[in-house]
Amino acid sequence: MKVSNQMYLLLLVFEGVSYTSYTCPAGKKTIGMGHVVRDDESFDEPVNAETVEQLFRSDAAPIEDWLTKTFPEAKQREFDALFSLIYNIGLGAFQKSSLCQELQGQRRKAYISDYWLQHKYAGGKLLAGLVQRRCIEMLYYFGRYGIPLDDDERL
Repeated sequence: MKVSNQMYLLLLVFEGVSYTSYTCPAGKKTIGMGHVVRDDESFDEPVNAETVEQLFRSDAAPIEDWLTKTFPEAKQREFDALFSLIYNIGLGAFQKSSLCQELQGQRRKAYISDYWLQHKYAGGKLLAGLVQRRCIEMLYYFGRYGIPLDDDERL
């Protein structure tokens, strides 16, 4: 499965686009759509839109692959919400999280929300933008935002 165009557009809002590098709130050198610059990378700045897209796609591929293998029954909205979270916090951090463990278990909605909201800090600071992003991701996950509910999921 791949991240939907709808979530891609939302990620543009969440991440923004920077054609020059900057230090993100977590203290990491970043460029493009939230691409963390590795020590072995360098870019002629400003980068162009094609480079931003290539960086996004190279960052997205391992997340999409892992989500597809780990949650093969996920609906597009669940996939998109998880993708957004993982794209933001990193695949390794997600794999170690209580949320990941809970999702691989019984998927109790109350606990999922609690664990999801744990990821609202960057650099040890509570960020209002991350609280907002986590809430939107959860609404997506539970089918209450952007993507219509399935017939069997009406409120």
